[in-house]
Amino acid sequence: MLIVRLQELITRSLGRKDKVILSGLIFSVVLNLISWSALLFYFWGFTGYAIIGYNIYFGISSFGPWQMVLLLPLTGSLVILVNFLLALVLYLNYRVLSYILTVTTGLVNVIIVFVGAMLIYINF
Repeated sequence: MLIVRLQELITRSLGRKDKVILSGLIFSVVLNLISWSALLFYFWGFTGYAIIGYNIYFGISSFGPWQMVLLLPLTGSLVILVNFLLALVLYLNYRVLSYILTVTTGLVNVIIVFVGAMLIYINF
C-alpha cells in the first residue's frame, strides 16, 4: 500500500519535471554510487579491523569491522530517499524548501565522499 502511494506521489508531482530537482537527484545519486564503489573496492578484501573513526586531537578514535564503513553510503542513500520524497511532496506549496532539500542532499553526499576518501587514506 505504501509503495503504491509513493509511486502515485512521484508520478503526479510536478517537481519531477523541475530541472533543479532532477539535476540535484542525478548529482546526489552519482556521488552516492562513487562512494559505494570506492569503499567496496578498497575494503572488500580487508581482513581484521579497520579504522572507522579518526580525531585530530586523539588520533584513531574507533576500530571496527570493515563493513561498518559501508554505513556512510547507506546514510547517503537514506538521505537521498527521504529528502527527494519530501521535495516532491512540498514542491507545489513550498518550492524554495524543496530546492533547499535538494541542495542539502547534494552537500551531504559530497561530505560522505570526502569522509570515505579520508577513511581510505587512513586505512591504506
